[in-house]
Amino acid sequence: MKTISLFYFILCVAVRFACTAELCTLPGGGTGKCISINNCPILSLAKTNNNIADYKRNIRCGSHDENKVSSGSVKFYTCLNGFEVCCGPPPSVPERGNCKNQITAFPPNPETECCGIQASGQNRIVGGTSTGIDQYPWLALLEYKIGNQISLKCEGALISNKYVLTAAHCMRSNKPVSVRLGEYDITHDGRDCLTSSTDCTDPAVSIPIKEILIHPEYDHPLKRNDIALIRLDGVANYTDFIRPICLTTLDVSQLSPNVSLYVAGWGRISWNLKYSRLKQHVKLPMVNMQDCLNAYHIRAGEKIQLWSKQLCAGGEYGRDACNGDSGGPLMMETLLPNNLTVITEEGIVSYGLQECGTKDVPGVYTKVYEYNTWIRRHIRP
Repeated sequence: MKTISLFYFILCVAVRFACTAELCTLPGGGTGKCISINNCPILSLAKTNNNIADYKRNIRCGSHDENKVSSGSVKFYTCLNGFEVCCGPPPSVPERGNCKNQITAFPPNPETECCGIQASGQNRIVGGTSTGIDQYPWLALLEYKIGNQISLKCEGALISNKYVLTAAHCMRSNKPVSVRLGEYDITHDGRDCLTSSTDCTDPAVSIPIKEILIHPEYDHPLKRNDIALIRLDGVANYTDFIRPICLTTLDVSQLSPNVSLYVAGWGRISWNLKYSRLKQHVKLPMVNMQDCLNAYHIRAGEKIQLWSKQLCAGGEYGRDACNGDSGGPLMMETLLPNNLTVITEEGIVSYGLQECGTKDVPGVYTKVYEYNTWIRRHIRP
């Protein structure tokens, strides 16, 4: 998927009007060529696996200008024709367990077992409980510089060794300057330890930010497209305490309404405590969109407009994401075809009531599934 034959390259240059792009970028970061949907061999494989609609959605080519990406002297484009897709060869069976070969700027394939895995294998946030010392190793704290002080206002999730996924609204009034990874106790420098002095973290690391990419259609009043990518000015070295989360590969809103989701972070843990000292997590139920709308219109007295690219979760008294958790991941345990369970990022903490944990009023999250293509198109090696 990372190479394209010289033949196709020459063909695209020679027949410019018949071939709408010199090269196109695949969702996984490789290169392909724009051809008719009906002529793409991998779509036959997707059809056999009953996920052809998802595959078409993720590789359908978009507008030329919006998706132009430069890499050295080579320019990559997505295809112009809506009936074409960026087609690569059928994927090979993922190499499992050899994560050193999988560490790149691009999010790992969950089947490689190189994302969404916690070292402990264990499976505040309002109403949450403290996590294990090595749980959720992808959680990232965004560091803002105010005067000579570093302030923590938002969170994110590490999705590769170069990128953190977060919320666009975290960039409105001020932009973060660095990302902190591997943290557990935000009030303590150096290694954090539990009761046993041998159960300790490595010291947290702070990596400067190279670039921030806010979704071009982010609408703050409507809270739509509330998503942003942070490119690190350096590489996040993976340890037991720093690892990437897996990006979701399915639409969680199509699953059973009883599915359980999780949020984690250091946000406000009650109405009178500004933040949690320790990393917290809480389990939340998913809420369908109509019930979510009714909750805000009837119970909260607020007129909001939800759309298909958002999720709702929570609505239980005293259990919620809250101030300071913005940009953090809404997570789910996902069982893969190889019977491996990984944690996937389903949503990004976007907004909710000021009084976090209000009964019957869930929080609203950006649905990551709807942005998989946007995320992968904008990641560079």
